[in-house]
Amino acid sequence: MPARITVSLSPTLVAMLDDSLLRERFAKRLEEMEALGEQERFRTGWLGEFKEAAEFHADRVDQLARLYREIGGDIAGAFAELAKSGVVELITTAATHALLPFLLDQPGSLRAQIVTGVNSFRRRFGFKPAGFWVPECAFAPALETALKAGGVRWFVLETHGLNAAEPRPPFSPLTPALTPGGIGVVARDPESAQQVWSREVGYPGDPAYREFYRDVGFDLDLDYVEPCLPAPKVRGFTGFKYHRVTGSTNEKQPYRRAEAMATVQRHAEHFITARLRQLDAARNAGCAAPLVTAPYDAELFGHWWFEGPEFLDAVARTAAKEGRLKLVTPTDHLQSAPELPVVQPAASSWGEGGDWRLWLNSSNAWIQEELLAADRAMTRIVATCVAADELVERALRQMTRELLLAQASDWPFMQRTGTNSDFARGQVELRLSRFRSLETMLSTKRLNSAAITAIEAETPIFAGTLADPAVWIRG
Repeated sequence: MPARITVSLSPTLVAMLDDSLLRERFAKRLEEMEALGEQERFRTGWLGEFKEAAEFHADRVDQLARLYREIGGDIAGAFAELAKSGVVELITTAATHALLPFLLDQPGSLRAQIVTGVNSFRRRFGFKPAGFWVPECAFAPALETALKAGGVRWFVLETHGLNAAEPRPPFSPLTPALTPGGIGVVARDPESAQQVWSREVGYPGDPAYREFYRDVGFDLDLDYVEPCLPAPKVRGFTGFKYHRVTGSTNEKQPYRRAEAMATVQRHAEHFITARLRQLDAARNAGCAAPLVTAPYDAELFGHWWFEGPEFLDAVARTAAKEGRLKLVTPTDHLQSAPELPVVQPAASSWGEGGDWRLWLNSSNAWIQEELLAADRAMTRIVATCVAADELVERALRQMTRELLLAQASDWPFMQRTGTNSDFARGQVELRLSRFRSLETMLSTKRLNSAAITAIEAETPIFAGTLADPAVWIRG
């Protein structure tokens, strides 16, 4: 099919996909699920519609296990093959998905986040990405210099980041633009976002789709499902879910796969029809080359919305059959579009309020205070270790790792929402504690090789792709 999709693979995700321990654990997990599938085939043999749902889930797990074995457990490598074939365009993001506007007064950290992200991608996939997912779509005009220095050719903004640009591009957000420095900018289309993502009117809430929260891990006897639970005697999700959304009450009807797939096709056709109407209206108004940019969190497809991957497939097939709508990547469009307007995008994000309040408020401000202090300490230490020996360099690299991990935007987000907030606090405190331990070693010139080795073993991420700590004292 003539379909192109952009996929952002973060450095941390790729590191996990390539981690030998996690691969072993996932292979074991698949074996556990295959065993549960066989048990469920037998248990539901006389349970009518639940038997149909159980058969589907058991077959699906078997297919996934075969696919995982066929690709040798190399999921990132499978994406690389798709990129080589031209099916997808792969892009990257900051090293640990840090909120980049918060690092504007910490230029070393800002450079390290971008350089490490790009380096990690290039080492794994063999080429430099054109696109860069700006974490949380969080942008400030002063970021452009660092993005351009990192080789970024284009990035995605939240809608108002382009609508409020100076000057506002004509037909925004359906027309890309260039920043003053020449970086391409595309903005999220709110109409297509609402149809897919909205909890109230979006497709995933359709009664025919699979209900996320009903799972045999909670519905069946504990002893029966325990081998597939995340921890002994702790109930959790197994992935075997036999009910559909049905409605807003707790009463749920059995999941019917055929009905769900028919609904997927109906929604895909609705989505394509809506996009054609939208594009036709833009062209009739004088827009020469409109582009609907529809970015989504990947966790929506398959996780929250179980049928989401099938929806994407149906959208691509429906578009190919219809013939008037072309699926392209931003790189494709920017290369072929007519002359683009030059604008200054506005400060923005796709978080609460369209600004950065979700990541900086009374519940999590302490994190930014600690990170700023750590950045200042990093700058001081690097400046005093110019002529470093091997052990000093290892300590500096490990300080870089710990600081980057502490800067992840997940931690203040979790503090604000109260979701696993203790875990988030613990992660920030752990990373900064290790950072300060290494700082003390370097400042007192009492390096403990065994201690450094132990910390390295705990956090081996970004091996060979980490930004040179010298970015804290030079661009």
